Amino acid sequence: MKSRTGMALAAVIALVGTAWAGADSTNQAPAQFRLEFDLVDGSRIIGVPDIASMPVQTAYAKMDIPLGNISAIAIGEDHETASFELRNGDQLKGVLALEPIMLATVFGRVPIGIEHIRKLRVVMAGSAGSEVWTSPTTGMEFVWIAQMNMWVGKVEVTNGEYRKKEAGHDSKSHDSHSLNGDRQPVVFVNFDDAKAYAAWLSERDKAQLDGKRYRLPSEQEFMTYVQCGDGREYPWGNNWPPRSGQAGNYHGQEGVGGVEKLSGYNDEFPVTAQVDHLWRNPWGLCGVGGNVWEACASDSSGGSFGAWRGASWGPESQNALRCAYRNVGCGSSRNHSCGFRLVLSP
Repeated sequence: MKSRTGMALAAVIALVGTAWAGADSTNQAPAQFRLEFDLVDGSRIIGVPDIASMPVQTAYAKMDIPLGNISAIAIGEDHETASFELRNGDQLKGVLALEPIMLATVFGRVPIGIEHIRKLRVVMAGSAGSEVWTSPTTGMEFVWIAQMNMWVGKVEVTNGEYRKKEAGHDSKSHDSHSLNGDRQPVVFVNFDDAKAYAAWLSERDKAQLDGKRYRLPSEQEFMTYVQCGDGREYPWGNNWPPRSGQAGNYHGQEGVGGVEKLSGYNDEFPVTAQVDHLWRNPWGLCGVGGNVWEACASDSSGGSFGAWRGASWGPESQNALRCAYRNVGCGSSRNHSCGFRLVLSP
């Protein structure tokens, strides 16, 4: 690992295209982007599209929205209605009149029809999360966060990734719902388990890391990437309650059990969710709020336990969902709602 750029080039094939940078008429340089699709069958595909804008009919007007202005689009079950998240923070709903998108991928050119799309995201080159390092041993992805000068795990460590080290690990089930899927986050692990996994993976990938190592994030580092540099109160922003599908996997109306649920919220996941299906924050990290409590160290050495951070899929108070909340429960305990995420740094 000679540099962060070298890591990214060694780990992924750059898939970039050109789009308008905005809807105004100023003479701006074109921006580079790619599209990431979550498909209705649960698969995911990434590539460069053959379009520069999205045609949408809203209640007020018909318009073409440049891809450079779009953060994400969620497609309704009717395969026509769409909810847009724009980069300036605006939200928009309408009917998407979309012909199949021809996507240049590592598999060749692939047509993607709207009937196959669950959600798509526009990733701009140079934006947080647009550079990816992939662990040769596990396939775990890390995104470069320039504001922190380090790589942060794109998602929580999964059962499948953890079983590369501990083949017999069982994350069990809860109320007849499995927690054990390969792409669900590993649970029933404690701080020392997570620390041992980071050390094991550092040794396995040692030849490619150029002196860097995997470790658990410190509490201060967690606060930086959960707040995305803007001091937000909750991982999704400052509003309460969160909007369904635009925050994380919390204990909403879909949650198992009869305990009090988050009013008006539904994230579709009764227990832990597949990490790839979670809401993504502006820095390109999935599930930094909800899904599982994440083990954090007291400092960047990663040696001693600090707190569990970020809340989980289980019932939690409003206070527990705040970015600043610290669950100082025992770091040695193992249960159905605690897991971890790794970072990569010197």
